This record gives sequence, structure tokens and C-alpha cells, in this order.
Amino acid sequence: YVSTTELNNLAIARAAVTVKFTTVDNSTVGGITPVTGDTVYSGSAFIESVDVTADMENPVTYSVSFKGTGPLTIGTNS
Repeated sequence: YVSTTELNNLAIARAAVTVKFTTVDNSTVGGITPVTGDTVYSGSAFIESVDVTADMENPVTYSVSFKGTGPLTIGTNS
């Protein structure tokens, strides 16, 4: 896990980062938590933007936009 400060620093440095993500099915046992055997996508990308929203009396949220530098690889969660 990475903090928003670290994300901003990586974006400012224009450093390539490794991204890893998966999709999960809410209807299966375990809900939205990735489990062993789930498909995992990974690759290299640059951070294009980091947006933080801090509305009064609401949870703070953030979103990050990435631009890939090449193809994604496909594997499984172990």
C-alpha cells in the first residue's frame, strides 16, 4: 500500500511504477477480497494524476490515473 504523499512524490519525480490489480466477483465466498487463484494483471506505468477529495463530514477519498508504458502481464494471485 502507498500513501497519497508517496503517490504525489512519484508523480512529481515522473518515476515509472509497477502496478498490480485484480478483479473479484462479489457474489463468491470471500466477497471483494482477492483470493488465491484470482487473475492478476501487472505492468509498468507513470502516474498522470492524484486527486484527493475531502468533503466535510465525509470520508476522504482519492483516485489515481496511470498511463501504461507497455503490455500488461497476466498471472494468478498466490
